[in-house]
Amino acid sequence: MARRRRKITVKKQLKRDRFVEAGTRTFSYFRHHSALITYITIGIVVIAGGFLYYSRVKSNKEDKASKLFSRGIALYSQNNIESSISVFSEVVSGFGRTPQGIKARYYLGNLYYLTGKHEQAREEFERYLKYAKDDILLPGALMGIADTYAEQRNFFLAQKKYEEVKKRFPKSALAPKALMSAARCASILGNLTQAKEIYNKIIKTYKSSVYSKQAEIHLTSIHP
Repeated sequence: MARRRRKITVKKQLKRDRFVEAGTRTFSYFRHHSALITYITIGIVVIAGGFLYYSRVKSNKEDKASKLFSRGIALYSQNNIESSISVFSEVVSGFGRTPQGIKARYYLGNLYYLTGKHEQAREEFERYLKYAKDDILLPGALMGIADTYAEQRNFFLAQKKYEEVKKRFPKSALAPKALMSAARCASILGNLTQAKEIYNKIIKTYKSSVYSKQAEIHLTSIHP
């Protein structure tokens, strides 16, 4: 006896036809756009490979910078000034954009200041301030700039920079010390009224600081 054919419902037929149609469209798209899809795929692979390569190179570069920076710190702590200047200079020249390269500028600034190279010291401190994001060392760099001006007897600019330390970093431990130096600069310049105002500011703002007592002593030595 002949087998009876199963009836295909309209709903199933439509579903199958849509599936076939979608598959045909997909195949047709890939056939006509095969070159474009290939280029896109290659592009994605190249970008991914480039990113991995860049990450690897960056990691390797920062590792080298970190080792060299640590060597500079060790020499710095031993007061080996010339050798530490040489190492930190190498970090700056070879890895200037890394965190270690930026921080090396701060130490170079201090070392140049210690050796009396005030222009070079100021240059390194200014570059550190421009690129660094480390709030711990930023007040010290600004203080260093002020100190270089004071050493060169440019007390007007020195006072401005000392006062800037307090203005930008009021909570820093260096803030009251910077104000003391600013008052000293004002006194040297003959601005005694201004010096008194700064000493009073120290007493009022930093009561628990050792500089508060020093400010009181200095106030008594300033004649009306």
